[in-house]
This record gives sequence, structure tokens and C-alpha cells, in this order.
Amino acid sequence: MIYERNSKYKKFQKRRLKGFNVKKTFSKVKFGGYYVKSLETGILTALHLETLRRIIVRETGRKSKIWFRVKPTRVFSSKKKLERMGKGKGKPRCWVFCIKAGQILFEFEDIFFNTNLSKLDNNLNSKLPFKIKLFKNRFFE
Repeated sequence: MIYERNSKYKKFQKRRLKGFNVKKTFSKVKFGGYYVKSLETGILTALHLETLRRIIVRETGRKSKIWFRVKPTRVFSSKKKLERMGKGKGKPRCWVFCIKAGQILFEFEDIFFNTNLSKLDNNLNSKLPFKIKLFKNRFFE
């Protein structure tokens, strides 16, 4: 599982997702020939990242190199459903990353010609709670 090893705080407050602008460093392609970009804001968990990685590895023939541009940096905490109020905030539940619209999630290369890009895009979209799209880098050769 992917998570931050050295975090300053053990438990974070939830934050507002709407209304944040994406920095230019998060929206520019740096490494690969193909990249996945978010079209909406949302929360990406470590389990979502692992699922997306598995889909790409399976569809591209296990030979493509993948660069993650996001990493879960915050922890969500929650209590059990039938637990009474009080006695603290709750145990850490999962590691998450807050995604903004227009942010690149990861990049990859070495797609073979027999890979169906529309099928790969549909598979990736079906696994996330927000919309994403697969793009091809124009300047990559």
C-alpha cells in the first residue's frame, strides 16, 4: 500500500474540495507518452491508486513504465458505526490525496499497438468516484 511515511500530524481535518486551482507543475507532462488527467475534484485513496496501476499493467502488457504524480499524503480517521460519542477522533482509516480538476494523476509509456485506448479509458473511469481521461502526449516520440 502506498502512503506517506513521515507525516507531521497523525490525524488531519477534512478540507473543502471545491474552489482550488491546480498549480502549473501538476498539470504539465514531464515523463511519459500517455497520461491520465482528472476532470473533476475528488478524493483518491491508496487503494484506488493500486487498482489503477494494476489495470494499466494488465492492459499494456506488463512492459510499460509508470510514473505516479500523486501520492497519498493525508489520513482519514473514523469511528465504528455503533460507537458512542466522545473519547477522541477515531482510528486512522485510510490514506488519501485530494485531487483537483485538471491535475495529472500518473504517466506511462510503451503502449503497444494492439492496446485499445478507449477500452483502457473506460476501465480506468469505472474504478474511480470522479471522472478522468486518458491523453496522449503530442511531443513524445
